[in-house]
Amino acid sequence: MAISHHVSSYLDLLLGDLDEVRVMVDATLGNGHDALKLKKRFPEAMLYGFDVQKAALEASTRRLNRQGITTGFEFFLQSHENIGEVVRRPIDLCLFNLGYLPGGDKGRHTAYDTTVKAVTGALAELSPRGLILLTLYPGSLRGRIETILLEDHFKGLDQKAVTVMRIQPLNQKNDPPYLILLRKNSG
Repeated sequence: MAISHHVSSYLDLLLGDLDEVRVMVDATLGNGHDALKLKKRFPEAMLYGFDVQKAALEASTRRLNRQGITTGFEFFLQSHENIGEVVRRPIDLCLFNLGYLPGGDKGRHTAYDTTVKAVTGALAELSPRGLILLTLYPGSLRGRIETILLEDHFKGLDQKAVTVMRIQPLNQKNDPPYLILLRKNSG
């Protein structure tokens, strides 16, 4: 597999290591690129998706439907902060692609308070050895603030319960996006 500086190549690398995935969450549907990647990689798994913008749900549904994927997913027009209340099943994989809807209103940006509530809810439902992957965008002021606050929160998580890692390019300019990985520790 080719590894580039683009964050989606890191995602491909991490997903390649997963075998048994039954329940997935795309916490920030956006234009449906991650939702499609998840359903293609794990076609038998149930995918739950969240976004506060109707256009994101519509775009994601169209993207999956164009690829012949018409079942095995359910999308919710609500904030990802409700993951813990909506998805009442063990979650094996949960993705967050923070920031704003590409091609949409840049004024509508994810925020620390709802994201930390969403991650907390997802962690509570996470299966043993389950993964949460967050793409952070520190290149803008709002993204930088969200990134700093989230990293501070993640540093305080109990290391016996969850492993937190940062996967970040070191030689790229302009504060490129990077991944934070949270893996629930078994036992």
